[in-house]
Amino acid sequence: MKKKNVKADGFFKEKIIRDIEENGLTLTEASVKYNVSDGSLYVWLKLYREQGIKARLLISRLRFYVR
Repeated sequence: MKKKNVKADGFFKEKIIRDIEENGLTLTEASVKYNVSDGSLYVWLKLYREQGIKARLLISRLRFYVR
């Protein structure tokens, strides 16, 4: 059975990014732990690393979905 897509809010995305940055999770580990695609995590993390605090608004508005 296919999993239903659920919209990920900004707080959830930020929590995942913090977990990757602070605890050294790989994208694959975070993908499995939070049930989010590697591609979505890559985009969120790239924005965060390039934009810093300004990325919070951008990341919260991206239309990616949890698997």
